[in-house]
Amino acid sequence: MSHFYLQRRYENKRDSRNSSYFLDNRYSNSFKGERVFAYQVDPDTTITFGPAARHEQSGKHNDTIYGAFIEGGIKKDWRASVGFRYDVHRFGGQFTYSVSPGYRFKSSRTTVSARWATAFKRPSLFQLHDSAYGNHNLQPEKVRGEEVSVEQLIGQSHALRLIGFRYFYSDLIQFSSRYENVALARVAGVEMEYSKDFSQGFDLNVAYTYTDPRNQQTGRRLPRRPLQSWRASLGTRIGDSWSARAEWRGLGSRPDINALSATATTTPNYDLLDISVTRTLGRRTQITASIENVFAQSYEEISGYGTPGLGAYVGVRHQFE
Repeated sequence: MSHFYLQRRYENKRDSRNSSYFLDNRYSNSFKGERVFAYQVDPDTTITFGPAARHEQSGKHNDTIYGAFIEGGIKKDWRASVGFRYDVHRFGGQFTYSVSPGYRFKSSRTTVSARWATAFKRPSLFQLHDSAYGNHNLQPEKVRGEEVSVEQLIGQSHALRLIGFRYFYSDLIQFSSRYENVALARVAGVEMEYSKDFSQGFDLNVAYTYTDPRNQQTGRRLPRRPLQSWRASLGTRIGDSWSARAEWRGLGSRPDINALSATATTTPNYDLLDISVTRTLGRRTQITASIENVFAQSYEEISGYGTPGLGAYVGVRHQFE
C-alpha cells in the first residue's frame, strides 16, 4: 500500500522585474492511497489489482476521485501486459486501458516493444475555481497514446534505449486569457536514454527528449511545452539498507502567455539539481529524505508565477502483505 500526505505553503514572492506582480499565499493538502494485491499465476505471469483514492483540498474547494485497477503481465521472450482502470469523479466515470507487447531477441540482446494506452486528466481546483483565470466549464482532457521502443544491451553494464511516441488529445486544458479546452492537439517526439551500472555499486542514467507539440486546429505550437528536455542521475547503494541519488534535470525555453499582462512571451530554460537519501527498514518500509533545487535557483515553470526555492521533504512508504 502506498500512502502519501502532503501539506505545503506556497508563496509567490514579489518579482522585481514586474511591479504589478502580486503576493499570493495558498495552502493545499493532498492524500493519495492505493492497495495493491498481487497474484503469481506462474513464475512468468503476474496479476495485480486493487482500489485507489486521491483527495485534494485547496482553500474552500476539494476534490476526491476513487478508482479500481487490474493488470496482467507475462515476462518471457515474448512480453506483454494488459491493464484496465475505472475511475469515478465529479465528472462521472472514466474507463482507461493499456496494452504493451514486446519481444526480446536473445542472440542480439535487443528488446523491441510497443504500447497503446488511453488516459484522462481532470481539471485542477485552481483551473476550475480561481477567480481570475478559472473556468467552471472545463472538461477533463483525454489522451490516446502510441509508443514504440528499442533497447540494446551492450556488454555487461551498458544499455541504450530509443523511444518514439505520439499522443492525441481531446479537450486539452491550456491557458490563454484563462484556462480553456483545446478540441484537438497532438504531441509527438523521440527520447534517447543511456544507462550504465558500475561494479562499485553506482548507476548512471542520462536521457534527452525532443517533442513537437501542436494544436491540430491551428497548426501552432502549444504553449508551455518545451521542444527539449534533459536529465541525468547518479545513484549508489551504501550497504544493504542505504541508497542515495543525485538528479540533474533541465527544460528548454517555451512559448507562454504572461498571466498578468495576457501578452505572448517566452519562458527561459532552467536546470535544477535534486538529491535524496533512502533508508530501507526490513522488507516493506522505506524512509526517504530529499532536497529539491539544491542551489535555490530562481526559475519559472509558467510565466508570471514564482516557484519554490530550496525545499526539504521526508516521506515514508510501506507495503502491506
